[in-house]
Amino acid sequence: MTPKEKAKELVDKYYGLVNHPTPNWKFKAKECALIAVDEIIKSNPTYPWAKDVGAKAQGLYENVIFPTNYWRDVKSEILQL
Repeated sequence: MTPKEKAKELVDKYYGLVNHPTPNWKFKAKECALIAVDEIIKSNPTYPWAKDVGAKAQGLYENVIFPTNYWRDVKSEILQL
């Protein structure tokens, strides 16, 4: 799933939770998604074992070993929504 697709998916999920007759529903849904992504980034997930299983050769190195790069891209896409 691309960062753009993941950003939309997260905001849509949170929209379902905050979908009340309020003028700032979109802002609230984005804020919830940003909080979730920030928590993932702060947890700093890394998978150094992936280096040993050939992830680099398959072109997956950056997002497998350093998934925070992916989540930073998702955050950027959420901000653009």
